[in-house]
Amino acid sequence: MRDLTRSPLKDKPLRLPGQSLEEERRALLDDKLETPLLMALFFVIIAALEWWRDFMNMKPEPVVFSLAAAVVVAFTAWRIFRLRPRLRALRLGIAANGQWASSSNGCATVATKSFTTW
Repeated sequence: MRDLTRSPLKDKPLRLPGQSLEEERRALLDDKLETPLLMALFFVIIAALEWWRDFMNMKPEPVVFSLAAAVVVAFTAWRIFRLRPRLRALRLGIAANGQWASSSNGCATVATKSFTTW
């Protein structure tokens, strides 16, 4: 008699429709967009603190931090502008792959899968 403890599945399981697109989109957001957004937020907060010090007559130098914040915000806006078409294409590819799922009777029904959109 054969040993029944071995799995009959030899190959790797198939990936879900749109899974690679969702992974690429998530990696793109994490690698290319998250850091500039956090840098912009940091410099805006620093500039706001410097302006508050100026308002309270604490001898600040808000112009330097405001210029740094403006440069970082401009870089972040440029990065977002450049990534939008690629993110949109990935989102459309994800929606196209995950929009329809076939049911057991062969009729197409709308899938319940949802993804974060921009």
